[in-house]
Amino acid sequence: MLKNKRMANHNLKIIYYLFLSLILIPVVGTSALTKDSLLLKLATSKEDTTTIKILNALSRELIKSNPSKAIIYGKQSLQLARTINNSAGIGDVLEILGLIYNEQSSFDSSEEYFKEAIKG
Repeated sequence: MLKNKRMANHNLKIIYYLFLSLILIPVVGTSALTKDSLLLKLATSKEDTTTIKILNALSRELIKSNPSKAIIYGKQSLQLARTINNSAGIGDVLEILGLIYNEQSSFDSSEEYFKEAIKG
């Protein structure tokens, strides 16, 4: 009887860990796949609104995992958006930069970007 309970308990643990792995693997792997696909798109894009959207998506993707890289992509996007006078792109990236600096607890910088985004 005790052996059967141990086996049942062991089987439940295996099912539990299998279930968790099926749930977590797609979530953990998605970020890297998204980043890689965005980088591929960036390599072939022209300097236009599509590039701004890709850079903004990369910045959003990296806010928590690599904020310094997210800032680099964000500033590249901001420079391009200003160069081609894309007001929607400018507003989006200013908001993203505000979020990045907020995540890093750089609240003064975050506030500056948010204020600039609101001014439009």
